[in-house]
Amino acid sequence: MKASGLRKSRKMCIEAVRQSRARKTRRKSNRCHRKEREGFYAERSGDKV
Repeated sequence: MKASGLRKSRKMCIEAVRQSRARKTRRKSNRCHRKEREGFYAERSGDKV
């Protein structure tokens, strides 16, 4: 219960950071980084996208 709540809050925080970062600047490397990060989350949660 505690762990799932922590993960949810962390994910929301990351979403906010991602949006603010995207709003500030858009770079080529950003797309690459996002893909990498999404893959990381998919691996951690256990389902392949």
